[in-house]
Amino acid sequence: MPTASIQNLIFAADLKDPHELFSIVRKPDFPANLAIKLRRGYFESMSTKGSSISALQCSGHQVFVDAKIGGIQDECLETAAIYLKEKPWMLDILAGDASDETLQRFAEECRKVGTNPCAVTVLTDISEGACLKRYGRPAVDQVLYYAEKLIKFGVTHMVCSAHEAAAVRVRFGSAIKIVTPAIRLPGSDRNDQARVMTPHDAIVAGADFLVIGHDLTKNGTYAENYAKILANIEGTV
Repeated sequence: MPTASIQNLIFAADLKDPHELFSIVRKPDFPANLAIKLRRGYFESMSTKGSSISALQCSGHQVFVDAKIGGIQDECLETAAIYLKEKPWMLDILAGDASDETLQRFAEECRKVGTNPCAVTVLTDISEGACLKRYGRPAVDQVLYYAEKLIKFGVTHMVCSAHEAAAVRVRFGSAIKIVTPAIRLPGSDRNDQARVMTPHDAIVAGADFLVIGHDLTKNGTYAENYAKILANIEGTV
């Protein structure tokens, strides 16, 4: 039976206003020390409104900046430098946009400030049919291709669907950490996600971190929702 704790969960804070996020994390029933994922635009919104990653991290919440950095090498590294000023727990780049040298330099710059370098592989809102059309092969083969490159060039974490996690574990063992979005409790709406999985099945498949949004904040009952997620991982829900 898999086990998990708050160390395995990342809250996808896809909110409209930074003040809303700070209001949520300060609620007494919100899980303390839960890692938080911020979209690129949300990070920029925080900066313009006088908030910061540092404020969240000082309150015990590690921050994963889901920037999905892309473009030519100089642009990627310049963009990364902006985020790395605040030393987030983790920062990501688009694996498909980055050259080998860009991946290596990105990983090096992240490590200099203690940030985990991460790369997004095949987005979880892409169906298997769309993967075949875009890459000419199934999602799992494309993810394995990216994983090999990421490990070679020093990227320590990768974002992929839980559907590919087992294959990554079989091929590469613990050489890279797996971050899985599109995690849903049984019966939850898939929304725009194509390749989803329950928390329990994702952990069994080999995921290190589960990115969860609505299932954690639904109805504002954070402690209750968190308990349901852990119960699902343990196989009791």
